[in-house]
Amino acid sequence: MNITVLDPVAQPKGGTTVATPKMSSLQNKRVAILNNKWQSMDVISEQLSVYFREEHGVKQVDDIAIPIAKAADPELLDEIAKSVTFAVVGLAN
Repeated sequence: MNITVLDPVAQPKGGTTVATPKMSSLQNKRVAILNNKWQSMDVISEQLSVYFREEHGVKQVDDIAIPIAKAADPELLDEIAKSVTFAVVGLAN
């Protein structure tokens, strides 16, 4: 499985993506869902949490609140990157 990491902070045109090493499985891993707390994102986050646990054997899913109208603090993103294997950024409304 190839995964591309996209920074949730807007980049100027011509920005780059970073390819990460292949992950063979999410079994027993920790996943974060970055949730801007719109009602629809809360529903999506709940469904993703169940999906990751039941279909991929994820050990822990963290639902992490991010700001609704601005970029998340870089310190928060660094903390998340250090503590999880995989992250989903949700921006639903």
